[in-house]
Amino acid sequence: MKKPLTKTIKYSYGIAHFGYALANNIELLYFTFFCTNIAKFSLGTVALIGSISAIANIALTPFYGAIIVKSKPMRWGRFRSWMVIMPPLAAIFFALEFSRISSSQLISAIIVIIGTVMFDQVYSLASVAHDSLANYISNNAEERAYISTRRGVYMSIAGIFNSYLGAPLAALFAVWVGATYGYTLLAFTLCVLMTLAYWFTVGITRGYEPAGGDMSDSEQEAIEEEKKITLREMFTAAMKNKNILAIIVADCLRYLSYNILIASAIYYFTYIAQDASLQIYYLLFGGIVQLFGSYLSTGIAKRFSARTSLIVAMIAVGCLEILCRYLGFNLPVAFAVLIIYRLCHGCAISLIPALIADCAEYEKWKNNSPVPFTIGIIGIAPKIASLLRSWIIPAVLAIVGFNAKISPAAASHTFKIGVLNMFMLIPGCMSIVSGLILLFFYKLTKEKLDEISPNNPDFQAKTWFDT
Repeated sequence: MKKPLTKTIKYSYGIAHFGYALANNIELLYFTFFCTNIAKFSLGTVALIGSISAIANIALTPFYGAIIVKSKPMRWGRFRSWMVIMPPLAAIFFALEFSRISSSQLISAIIVIIGTVMFDQVYSLASVAHDSLANYISNNAEERAYISTRRGVYMSIAGIFNSYLGAPLAALFAVWVGATYGYTLLAFTLCVLMTLAYWFTVGITRGYEPAGGDMSDSEQEAIEEEKKITLREMFTAAMKNKNILAIIVADCLRYLSYNILIASAIYYFTYIAQDASLQIYYLLFGGIVQLFGSYLSTGIAKRFSARTSLIVAMIAVGCLEILCRYLGFNLPVAFAVLIIYRLCHGCAISLIPALIADCAEYEKWKNNSPVPFTIGIIGIAPKIASLLRSWIIPAVLAIVGFNAKISPAAASHTFKIGVLNMFMLIPGCMSIVSGLILLFFYKLTKEKLDEISPNNPDFQAKTWFDT
């Protein structure tokens, strides 16, 4: 019998995602802008940086879960050890991602690519371990859903902080070290905060996961049996699973929609609203409303199931995004619609971890698939989204004639329409398709999850190596 979760874990698990979201939101909000307007890379170079980084990340994604599954448990346990070691390394590589060290575009681009790829690898190992630990310490689906939605709450809180830790802090650092290195210092600082958040999570879960030398014989046996499963066997089984494929495609579209929107926001406020400072208010008020949506998601998921709630949230997100496309020049009305969109988005980002956790747990019970591998393979969704984003945003900017030297007041109407399409129309269509994919292809309903609930009289517990 697992230990009951303490109140500290119930209310604090997910703070690591707060730390990551601080850094990730900076990447989503400002990386493209940093490359085009601060580092002065050409649009072709920006697309190349994004493409190479994303392709490398996609190729390496299947290995995250496999590395954790096949590695010997270290000092702090099988999962928590990765949460101790990886985040500090991530801070170094994230700083390189926001750098322009050389006057040569080629050398600078190579350094940025190395930073981007390595940051994603070391962070992903910590993230997969973190999410696997959530499943490991949870006693049932209700607890999994609760701490999963808490992660979304903390990510929403990070969005509020980003309104004052993003451009304002970069501007402050720029006074000290210059505009380019201001972003470098910002990236490093936020990753240090992420590291502290991960270490806090390791501290509050002490005693819930045995260290390498403290494992029982049955736990050691389970780990050894898992190690016998080859990467090819795990990958083949995952690719034949309709639930996993559905959530990968749907989550990829969800990520892509959000990534394009958040990366395009600076262009909307700069060239259409013609007041980039308004983005701070959008991030602040939108973040507060998003936090409220994340908080509501816990009760909504409990009443209607995470699957149903997420489907409704994604379709609502898409409809609001498309509506805002046609109201974009009416700034007060568009701003109001954006705030409502953030409410639905807050629900969505809190519910998706619950679906992933349920899918991983069900696959562990039904098909003996290790939880870290299932979580890791589903993690390919944001990598594919990053690749597509790296193509779509530069392509749209090139098509509409973007030139960093042109002032916002001189921007053409055609360019502004292109920004609106990039900012809202494209993401809106993707969000609706994401919801429809979950509706028609993700079949892991509440009734199926009840099959693996210990409260079910017909439930038969399985270890990860039972057949």
